[in-house]
Amino acid sequence: MATACKDCLVPFTSGIYTGLSGLSTLFFMIGAIGYTATKDTISDIPWIYGTFDGFPDDKSYFSLRAEYDDFQTNGGVFKYATYADYYDWCEKCESDGHSAYVMCIIACLTSLVSTILCALLIKKADFSFAHFVAAAISGVACFIAGIALIVFMGVCQSKIKKFYSGDEANVVYPEFHWGAGSILVAAGMCFMFIVSVGMIISGKYGGAAAPALADRQNEPNTAI
Repeated sequence: MATACKDCLVPFTSGIYTGLSGLSTLFFMIGAIGYTATKDTISDIPWIYGTFDGFPDDKSYFSLRAEYDDFQTNGGVFKYATYADYYDWCEKCESDGHSAYVMCIIACLTSLVSTILCALLIKKADFSFAHFVAAAISGVACFIAGIALIVFMGVCQSKIKKFYSGDEANVVYPEFHWGAGSILVAAGMCFMFIVSVGMIISGKYGGAAAPALADRQNEPNTAI
């Protein structure tokens, strides 16, 4: 009875991991789309955005490629590359933004492979080796997504905060927050970590369930 339950549980969990891997693929793709200089896209999926106390309609959005200031009085899109020779933070964010974009693309592709493997394991639950392959690929996707976050949300974000800070009494400085792009990539990273750990457990404890059940089903019936 316990083996039969396990035999049903492994395909069920593989289905859950397929869904999580698929969501991660989508999230990493959205994060990569954040490498844009189009103001509508920047405001929809920023990696960082700033709000101004007392000015609820004014916001600054930061993508992997550009800054978009949405102010009532003025604003516009400013590519980091354009001002890289003038501002240290622009040079850093241009470099880190491109690196984070590449990392998101790689994470997207590896999580897609993980999705396919997890889907195959719904029907082939007894294939223990494939569980560990899926776990390794999911771990790689998780690791790469983590690098993307560290690269852009680390030094680049710190330099942005330092540039837009000060102690002048008559100036309202922005308060920065994680945007949709970085949050989705972080969520995808967590999902892939769950898939990686879950696949290791499934491969170690669940992979032998289906063969054991099949062996018992093939045993000759000796009852009189």
